[in-house]
Amino acid sequence: MKCRLLFFAILFFFPFFNVPGADSQELPPIYSISRYEAEFELVPNGKKLFRDISARLDITYDVIRGPKGDGFKYVGTHPVKNVSVTDETGAELKHRLEKKGEWRITWYFPDLYEGKKRVIVNFIVEDALKGDSRECRFSPGWVNKWRIPVSDVTYRFIFPKGHRIDQIETDPTQKKAFFAYDRKIIEIHMDEISRIPFSIRFSPGISNTPDTI
Repeated sequence: MKCRLLFFAILFFFPFFNVPGADSQELPPIYSISRYEAEFELVPNGKKLFRDISARLDITYDVIRGPKGDGFKYVGTHPVKNVSVTDETGAELKHRLEKKGEWRITWYFPDLYEGKKRVIVNFIVEDALKGDSRECRFSPGWVNKWRIPVSDVTYRFIFPKGHRIDQIETDPTQKKAFFAYDRKIIEIHMDEISRIPFSIRFSPGISNTPDTI
């Protein structure tokens, strides 16, 4: 909370400093992310092996001073495909996928000068689940990396239908589990984003053979 208040205090008082040649139209935008959901669903790949992750990032920008008309997220080094980006109405947004050490997804929307803007990013991360029939793990180290304050955070992991789980360990640890449509779902909620990235480890794992589930 202290870091978040300091962030806004710096940006608020920045315009009052006398910067030679500064123009009022060059003031930096002030914004944060007021709601962030990262949902991960285990899905079969082209060989019908459960190794890929279908990711959905639901991001709400809270703009105090614009313009704000784009955003981006680095999503790790595993191959990424099937990217789509929409806004709160379901309208498709222009986007770009590029490799800059890690894969980076950039999206664009009409400039917003004040208010909220919701962006939903969907994509597939290939070969993201590691392990074997004894134990599997998924660790998207990129999920909590933002350069701005992020609050009202939810991580969600969805297991394949009918898969039996005896033991689950997560980071952060404050998880809850429930079932929906015969699928086990693990959910973690935080008021503010944690420095600890989301990860999950479970057993039994999922075998490399396509007939496990």
